[in-house]
Order: sequence, then C-alpha cells, then structure tokens
Amino acid sequence: MNQSAPLRYATLCLGTRNDAAAWEQGCESLGFTKAYSCIKAEVTPADVLQCLGTPADWVFMAGHSGGDDLYGEGTKPHIKFSRDAIVVYNTFSGTPQTVKVGDPTFKLRSVQVVVFAGCAPFTRFGGCAPILRVLFGNAAILGTSSLTGPTMMKTMFAGIGAARGFFGNYASNGQDAVKAWMSTAQAIYGGGPPMPNKTVSVEDNFRALDASGKHWAISDKKIVPGPAIQ
Repeated sequence: MNQSAPLRYATLCLGTRNDAAAWEQGCESLGFTKAYSCIKAEVTPADVLQCLGTPADWVFMAGHSGGDDLYGEGTKPHIKFSRDAIVVYNTFSGTPQTVKVGDPTFKLRSVQVVVFAGCAPFTRFGGCAPILRVLFGNAAILGTSSLTGPTMMKTMFAGIGAARGFFGNYASNGQDAVKAWMSTAQAIYGGGPPMPNKTVSVEDNFRALDASGKHWAISDKKIVPGPAIQ
C-alpha cells in the first residue's frame, strides 16, 4: 500500500504501561509519525479530549474496560463509547463531556486501525469492538475476547523468541493490520491453554474486526471466521 504521507499514530494510555512504549516503538519502526501521546498515571478528561481532537490513522487505547468503556486505576477519567458519541466523565459519576460524531472537535472519524488494550472488547454480546468500528469510521479493531494486560500486549507488539511481533508481521505481509494481528497471535499463542479465568483458551482470546465488519478468531491453531457478534 503506497502512502502519500506517513501514517500518524495516537496513544491514549490510562496508566504507565510498558505495552504503550512497545506500541510507539513499533509504530515508529514503520515510519509512522506521532500525532498524540498520553502515557501517564493521572490522565485527565482534557487529555482524552485532546486525543479525540487530534487526527490520526492508528490509535492505541489502553486501560480497564467493563464492556463499552475505558478507565484507569483510579476513578478518573471514565470514557463511555457509543456508536455516535464518546462521553468523558471526570469520575464514574461526574459531570460528563460529550463528543459526538460530526462535532468539529472529533478528529478521529477516519481511523484505519484501533488497538484496544482493555479486557474483552470482543464478547458474544459484542463488547465495545463493533461500537468502536462504527464510531471511528469502519476502522479495523484489534483486541481480545477475555482478559488482557500489558505483558500480553507487549509480547504481541514485540514478539518473543523466533516469533515476530505484530509490527514485523505487518511490514512483511503487505501491510494488512488484521492479518498481522491474527498471524502474530497464531504464532505466539496458537494451541495455548485456557485463560486464567477459564472463559476461553489463550488462542481464542485474540480477535479482530476488519474494515468490512468481518470477525476473525483462532481455533485449533488456525485463523477462522469468528462467531457472530451484536
């Protein structure tokens, strides 16, 4: 894929996680330029709004998630996602600030790839993955169906042993982010044991939605269409 200009990446990390640094190193190894970066323990609503107001092609969002949201170790900020808006709370019950699709302050409408490093954006009830895909303009969504964490995500980005990481696979496979994500998980975690919470196997933990909305999973060490999600 020929690009007239380098792709831009943005980082919104609700905490000081080492996977965020691995994400940024990987983006820069591909020649991407930094559009926005927030990696700190005390993220503020203003930080979130600045990220949403900065155009970028690839976006990394990290923190805790309960389904359709993202939050840090403390009580602020708390971000709620819907298909037509993002609501940012200072606390779980504070006065919200809403950024709607179509608002001039929302600059992430044409994102190509979102890596969501919070637990379970993919579940049989949808999680936030299908919401994020619509919200960010049919972006490819990369994430998990159950638990995740900085160590797992850093391994996906950087690789381990002879297995290349996500960015190395992206560079070598024709620049297909969904294929790179799934093939990285297949090589590193294919055939792995159940996750600690016993909900899925470690290979089945890794999921993707492509730009067309097709869901991808791993079963018996093979990349396969994922189950229907709402």
